[in-house]
Amino acid sequence: MERNNYIDYAKALCIAFVVFVHTGFSALNNILLFAMPLFFAATGYTFTIGKRNLKQNIILRFKSIMIPYFLLMLFYTLIEMLRANLFGYGDARVAYSALVNTVYGSGIFPFDGGIFDSFKEIMSYKAHPLTGIDLILPTNCHLWFLPAMFTAYVIFSSVVKIVRKNHLSKVLVVIFLVLLASVEVVFPQACQLPFGLGRGLIGAAFMLFGFWIKDYKLIENKSGGYYILTNALSLILFVGALYIGSNGSAFVSSYYGPYGVLSVFATFIGGAAGVWIVLSLCMIIEKLPTRQIKKLLSYTGRNVMTVYAWHMAVKFLFDAVYICLIKASDFSMLDEYKMGLMPENSMGFMIFEATAVIVLCLLWSKIIHKARQLEKTN
Repeated sequence: MERNNYIDYAKALCIAFVVFVHTGFSALNNILLFAMPLFFAATGYTFTIGKRNLKQNIILRFKSIMIPYFLLMLFYTLIEMLRANLFGYGDARVAYSALVNTVYGSGIFPFDGGIFDSFKEIMSYKAHPLTGIDLILPTNCHLWFLPAMFTAYVIFSSVVKIVRKNHLSKVLVVIFLVLLASVEVVFPQACQLPFGLGRGLIGAAFMLFGFWIKDYKLIENKSGGYYILTNALSLILFVGALYIGSNGSAFVSSYYGPYGVLSVFATFIGGAAGVWIVLSLCMIIEKLPTRQIKKLLSYTGRNVMTVYAWHMAVKFLFDAVYICLIKASDFSMLDEYKMGLMPENSMGFMIFEATAVIVLCLLWSKIIHKARQLEKTN
């Protein structure tokens, strides 16, 4: 299948932003308002109607997303159980929290109380990521994206063909999806929906947005004035969404903004505007003569899932080395480290760590690719 280079460039830029934010560059949090939506929109953009039926699409996505998700959760759970034994905070709740995190696709687990009390607290939505003390499996929190991507794809592929021909139905289905995604905000006493369903709903809306960009040929082969006008408008919407949505929080956090349903709609509008700006930028990059840079971006974009899946494990290793060797096992840092709440380190170390994490993940992608090629040859 012919690849869209600018889509790969966009995914490469966004995964780099994600890694830098996770490494400690909290000032870049607002980037996530468009970084995560772009991955959803890119899936919609590259979707081809009629290539496979709905059942085939869902089975294929389950194999490519959910099976790796369960395996990765098992891997990160083993890491956390090892850390629990090393740092002396492990008990039966570690295994229980692994189950909770696998089902909910995020790092939600309250420390206080027994297992039954913890379950009640989760169901009452009090174990909220924003409390800052409920992360007992911090290295797998980023994996919320995988079940959310799967549920989003199931919803998107189920409705995209139905609403393709009717303009009114397109608008209504997006509004409906965003409203459903708002349930977790409007009715916090319910519970966080499992398997990333809440984020999957708004993810499906972004997939529809990406599909329509391609379907209507909205971004390719346009005049310079068209790009200037649409990007100026998109920039206004993006900046406005930062304030209206949740006072400038990242995409995941702004999902729980202070203005209820308005926060979720602002997140969607701001995210869509950001996606448009990034795609426009990458269209420009495609026309530049910087062959090596484009080659690197293209390779990163093709292997973005490997980087996303493993970058926190590599970061965990670098953080451990930083504390044990550079900081001589500083106990104050060790306490935060075991909770996944590493403080921001020096600017130089954070840049080094983020860059090294991306490079090592890409090298791992290359090893996997060569192994697959060798397997096919044999």
